[in-house]
Amino acid sequence: MKLLPGSFIDKSVLCREMNVSRQPVTTALSQLEREGLVEVLPQRGSYVTRLSRKAIAESLGIRAALESYATRRMAERATEADLAKLDAIVADLDEALQNHDETKYVAANHAFHLAIAGSSGFGKLVNQVDIGLAMTARAARMLPSDIWLNQSFQEHHRDIVSALRKHDGVMACDIAAAHIDTLGEALLRYSVERPEYFVD
Repeated sequence: MKLLPGSFIDKSVLCREMNVSRQPVTTALSQLEREGLVEVLPQRGSYVTRLSRKAIAESLGIRAALESYATRRMAERATEADLAKLDAIVADLDEALQNHDETKYVAANHAFHLAIAGSSGFGKLVNQVDIGLAMTARAARMLPSDIWLNQSFQEHHRDIVSALRKHDGVMACDIAAAHIDTLGEALLRYSVERPEYFVD
């Protein structure tokens, strides 16, 4: 069941769809409210939180800076084992694209970027990239799948791995930044087309 930002959350429908009682649904919605994903309005009910343009832009900017650094650092120290791990993730992304499997694609994309961040050896950097990925993944999954679930983003992944294999930090860094910029541009266009899903 997929609910878009701004959508009303009907607890009765959720209970029926998930075949559970009202209590676990209420508990889950309370947790989502604490995480900022659900907004509870007095006398009006619960709604999926709209996406903040400012928060998305900030998250993408932080990701671009951190992932560019991590990519450049990985280019300097990448081992065959590191590259083999990325190759395996790229294969998972290919399979997800072929099967049009959004859930698998999001998970594999997350793993790809975290693998590069993890190669930095800096735990705080990994945590910040993880947070940024969660924010942008939520936004990206709102887009029509033909915008982001396509070969252009996957080509970026392949090109990054190719540059890492050559230990070309400048090229890898530039591709990583362009990859994130492309997603940002797609989200910006969509926020103009569907302003009801966004807040400033």
